[in-house]
Amino acid sequence: MTEGARVKAQIAQRVFQAHAVGPVSEEVTRSKLQRAELLPHFAQLQPSLILMEACGAAQHWPQEFSKLGREVKLIAPQFVRP
Repeated sequence: MTEGARVKAQIAQRVFQAHAVGPVSEEVTRSKLQRAELLPHFAQLQPSLILMEACGAAQHWPQEFSKLGREVKLIAPQFVRP
């Protein structure tokens, strides 16, 4: 992944969607991950900004991603597409 890339994480109960986007909005990767795969997946990525939908489950994951040295920003649900 290139410098300035962003990763969007859609959180759920069991299956997570992660989309890596380059600095000029081209999609780099799209991953469907199980809960146990989520942190190892983000640990192997280059440092990047992680965008997440602000919801009830968004309290736990930003803390875990921050421990990996990632910057996390929460965005309003109306700006997240399924």
